[in-house]
Amino acid sequence: MYKLFFLDKDTYITDKIISAERRVSSSVGYASTIDLFKLYGMTSTMSGSSSIPNVELSRGLIHFDISELISLYQKKAIDITHSSFKAHVKLKDVYGGQTTPSNFNLVLAPLSRSFDEGFGKDIVYLSDIDTANFLSSSKIGGAWFLSGAAFGAPLGYVGGSDYFTTGVIGSKNLNFELTQSFKSGFEDLSLDVTPIISSTIAGILPDSGFRLSFENGQETDKFSYFVKRFASRHVYDKTLQPTLTIKFDDSVLDTTGAMNFNVSGSLFLYNYDQNGSANLLSSSIEISGSNCILLQLTTPISGGHYKSIFTGSQFSKGTYNLSGTYFANVIIPLSSELKQQLDYSGSVKFTPIWTSLDGSVTYVTGTDFEMKGPQTFTSPVGKKKYFISATGIPTQIKRSEKSLIRINIFDASDPLLKSIKFAINSPGKILRNLYYSLRDIDKNESIVPFDTLDNSTRISSDYQGHYFYLDGMSAIPNRTYVIDVLAVEANDQTIYRDVSSPFQIIDN
Repeated sequence: MYKLFFLDKDTYITDKIISAERRVSSSVGYASTIDLFKLYGMTSTMSGSSSIPNVELSRGLIHFDISELISLYQKKAIDITHSSFKAHVKLKDVYGGQTTPSNFNLVLAPLSRSFDEGFGKDIVYLSDIDTANFLSSSKIGGAWFLSGAAFGAPLGYVGGSDYFTTGVIGSKNLNFELTQSFKSGFEDLSLDVTPIISSTIAGILPDSGFRLSFENGQETDKFSYFVKRFASRHVYDKTLQPTLTIKFDDSVLDTTGAMNFNVSGSLFLYNYDQNGSANLLSSSIEISGSNCILLQLTTPISGGHYKSIFTGSQFSKGTYNLSGTYFANVIIPLSSELKQQLDYSGSVKFTPIWTSLDGSVTYVTGTDFEMKGPQTFTSPVGKKKYFISATGIPTQIKRSEKSLIRINIFDASDPLLKSIKFAINSPGKILRNLYYSLRDIDKNESIVPFDTLDNSTRISSDYQGHYFYLDGMSAIPNRTYVIDVLAVEANDQTIYRDVSSPFQIIDN
């Protein structure tokens, strides 16, 4: 699972002096950029006979719509405690020829209270009065604890705060103030916010968004930093808008179509009722958990039948068991009697039989599958070139849709290819490490990149071949995309571009 979440509100709040007047009630919620600045001594205020340098600054406020993510968590479709669950906030720099600071640090922290976006967009004279602004977070009773959302406190602080600095989650002491250094000043912002998002999904932190500012030492020093500019959600080029990237490995690797002797593989069983996926029942008791089912693999051999038995479990995504889905890890050594059959036909057909642990109840007898010979060669195997295609993609996909995409891999070098008279639906070659990417054709950039580290874009497999679900909500509407595929075998990585026809993501 690789999902993009977009902002549903953003703004920046300002304390800037224009025409000798501090503008602290201004709204720029509809501006196309989020501007961060700190000015020292550009203006001054007389105090008696002394001239006191003024400090002027701004801070950003952003909020992502993660309602779908919270729903997935409540349905146990994602496990926020799993090592593959990752969350990153990304903001794009939009340098436009203006002066830009260098060698500074920005701090992102979770807000403790919500804010209104406001309708203002005058970023020159700051003449639009609305909230959020430097004094208030919202229209009704929304004064900040300290002007500029300046009061940070630990999670659970009794007096309340504008944003959280630290917190104890479970047994971990977490620092919620995330810092990124900017050397040239033109860099994008990219921060790992996994603990913050996990805590928000679980209801430990309020879903109020983030505060973005220069670090405290730079807000209070005697230097100016003007102006670091990021694209907002109102930017004209929607490919530049801020994103929250969520990654989670929910791939299912059923190797039924790619089984070899002496090599470990995984076989799956899927059970359904009229309402969808459902656990198997034995005397009205659901079959669930680890080591709850047996898989028998049988095949006829000279003089009788060969049988091998493996213990299976309910399949889980992280710590959550998947209803009606079971698997067993299997490995079958190539014995002399099986080798005789393999040498004769090029493969051995096995029948999978799923039973109760005591073998007294047979739940299902599956379709025969082929076990091929070990992958053993007398010389190094050269890099293979496959023919890969994606099927099931319409020319237009609504953002609200999740489309099942099938990936077929044809290996022309397979020595076991047969020529037959009738058409068949072949699952094609099955690879254990196959990844997809969603690429914007016009920009030639991947909005969903290959992820071989956390496996969030790893393509699943079943007895019909490879597949994944394309989520329209993770794309920017009214743009044209294409699917690329990365095949990883041993130490070789090969990218296959344009495995699909171009298609467009459209609004509902």
